[in-house]
Amino acid sequence: MGSARAADEVVELAKETDEGDDSRHAFGVSAMQGWRKEMEDENTCILQLGESDRSAAFGVFDGHLGMSLACQHAALVQDERYREKDYAAALRAAFLKTDAELRGEPSPGTTALVALLPTDGQIYVANAGDCRAVLSKQGQAVVLSRDHKVDRNPEKERVLAAGGTLDEAGEYIQNGDRKLSVARALGDYEFKQQRHRGPDDQIVTACPEIAIYNLKGDEEFLVLACDGLWDCLSSQQVISYVRLEIARGVPLAEICESIMDFCLAPEGTYRIGTDNMTIVIVALLAGRTFKGWYEWVKERVDQRIGFSTSAPRRPFDDTECARAREAWKAYVAAKAKAEAEGTDDAASKRKKGRIGGLFK
Repeated sequence: MGSARAADEVVELAKETDEGDDSRHAFGVSAMQGWRKEMEDENTCILQLGESDRSAAFGVFDGHLGMSLACQHAALVQDERYREKDYAAALRAAFLKTDAELRGEPSPGTTALVALLPTDGQIYVANAGDCRAVLSKQGQAVVLSRDHKVDRNPEKERVLAAGGTLDEAGEYIQNGDRKLSVARALGDYEFKQQRHRGPDDQIVTACPEIAIYNLKGDEEFLVLACDGLWDCLSSQQVISYVRLEIARGVPLAEICESIMDFCLAPEGTYRIGTDNMTIVIVALLAGRTFKGWYEWVKERVDQRIGFSTSAPRRPFDDTECARAREAWKAYVAAKAKAEAEGTDDAASKRKKGRIGGLFK
């Protein structure tokens, strides 16, 4: 989220990228500020939650109105329900506990999407907001979360029942000058003031919607991303893009970077393609080596096993996008020159948030 740059400003194409793997999973992750004035997305990727706990957890978080959330709580793995393997209840409690402990923070809030992959052959997805988790099952997109937009039921019904006010278009919750397009989020306490109502029944709730998926063995990878990506491509388009790149042998981290460039608007005035973007791709190895997994996906694509995989069309004109990239290169060159001459403004450098403590 966040405010867009002016039309004459230069896009921020620098990316924070990481990758990792173990015997169960491999991942690539990347985040790009894009046309926004600040980077408000956050992510966390943990291949193993403890020395004796081989569960993996991945999350993406989209702050709004300048959110830079410092969250350092033992909210999940220390919960008794987690130790009893009641993962759905533990995830719900972790979201609500984190939300309660963040009261008093100066920044408004963040959406949150967490995928927990224990060793029991299931995926648990907890979502509060409009980030999205999508699974590739033989190349077909299986959506594991629901976007909690204000204009969709049951979110709209809860918002109105709790005394919330919508704007004229019915797309935003409105409170004075504040507008919010999601009906679930951590923080945003001005929309959680109904003391006679429980946390599930507030105008905006931090209670996550939880999906449980039983793995069958033909699932290839999982994608988690903030709404900046889903604004531009459908769930199936993202899965198809990633699957084709995997079949070509492209590293997961590079796929994350390239799909964000693919979705980037040529100017900051566009309706889509101008938001912060963050994407995590998780390879489900299922007993294969990482190299063997790449070969397996390639074989399935080459032999057309499963859903027909075709390259999605770019949301924007290539020539316009090329101009934006040339402007970025000129900006980077000028910045490097300014740094060499000692005239660079250190205050303009990006700050990294710390939402990952939800799992610590």
